[in-house]
Amino acid sequence: MSKSKGNTVDPDEIFENYGADTARLFILSDSPPARDFDWSDAGVEGCYKFLNRVWRLISSNAEYITVSPFTLHSSLKKENDDMLRLVHIAIKGITNDISNDFQFNTVISKYRELVNAIYDWRGKKSELNDEDKAVLSFAIVTLIKLMSPVAVHLTEEAWHELGGEGSIHDVEWPKWDENLAKASSITLVIQINGKVKDKIEADEALSEEELKTLALSSEKVKELTEGKTIVKTIVVPKKLVNIVVK
Repeated sequence: MSKSKGNTVDPDEIFENYGADTARLFILSDSPPARDFDWSDAGVEGCYKFLNRVWRLISSNAEYITVSPFTLHSSLKKENDDMLRLVHIAIKGITNDISNDFQFNTVISKYRELVNAIYDWRGKKSELNDEDKAVLSFAIVTLIKLMSPVAVHLTEEAWHELGGEGSIHDVEWPKWDENLAKASSITLVIQINGKVKDKIEADEALSEEELKTLALSSEKVKELTEGKTIVKTIVVPKKLVNIVVK
């Protein structure tokens, strides 16, 4: 690690103030493994807050979670079926990103998306029935397994807090159902300086960065931005990408 002027940064400082999981998360989340990354105090703090948010999600729902094997029947309520599909999409995406050149920066982005999705789903439930508890258990236990290579200590402690036996790191890696891991498609609106210039079909599960890349690869966009400077690109998830040029 190095600052812009070549100053080295001792990771022991992060270990002491934030813990090893935060240090690992920060180092892996900043950039692809083949590139250097810039030190950021705000980035470290953000990673620490994210891990605390994950812990709150787990601990506040511990009474509803079971780590023992269970079966989710096929006729779920729509919001539960949507949550189930998001988890399977996350399993597939994270597994593939780890397998393909250890792209942990995109893995961690998917961690954040899954955590947000679980929080959103849980926030709509004032009371949980048996089906809700099964879906919540599947989502959170899967999250813990998926995060175990990065948040080594947090996931181990969470696993035991929830009644898991042995080590989380010896548990079988989650598997996805290909039928459930298929993302729904959306119509992505592409604007240039606020005016609609193109519409393309895209997978609903694409990240903001992936939507941006998709929009910039549009032939219409390339034609209309040729010779111009792209000032910024604004992404509204699942809706539109607005490219500001001058």
